[in-house]
Amino acid sequence: MGVELLDAGDPFEFGGIRSGIKCRLLLYSNPFLLWLRQREQLCGPAGDKALSIFERGVAFAPDASARGVSDFAKSAVQFVRFAEEAHQAYLKGNSASAATALIPCRQVFENLAKIAKSNHLRIGGSLADIERCMTAREHIERVMRRIKMYGDGTLGYTPSFEMITHPSFVPHDQAGWWLINSWARE
Repeated sequence: MGVELLDAGDPFEFGGIRSGIKCRLLLYSNPFLLWLRQREQLCGPAGDKALSIFERGVAFAPDASARGVSDFAKSAVQFVRFAEEAHQAYLKGNSASAATALIPCRQVFENLAKIAKSNHLRIGGSLADIERCMTAREHIERVMRRIKMYGDGTLGYTPSFEMITHPSFVPHDQAGWWLINSWARE
């Protein structure tokens, strides 16, 4: 899978330290970062090619551990595509459709949590990965609630999709100063 996947482009190229996909999907507690940074690639031809590779990886994996890697990567691409579908509905002012488009994302992270649990039991995989999956699922639910509550302009404005999906979103904070000021991270 590795050599073939490199041909799929930027999101799948070796970055040196860690998988950018895993970091953005799980490690930073905001799976929408993956959508924000790599939606063009993952919703386009590179994502199509990668999904095909992952499907074959799942089908021909010699064991559950190898299948888990392919399932994770496939789930990451699927998540980005669901998020983009929600984003497009949100842009059109259809907050109900946007929230509905995110429903399958909950299952994505439940499935990833099952894979992480299985990896932990079989090969001593990380317990933290299970928690990260559940944190991501909770964030999806939080975003769905926000879209339903504030996506229709009830605040007097409609927050951007990027803002409403951010963990630090605060209703009525139109400018999102916490994103601009570097001291806000201290």
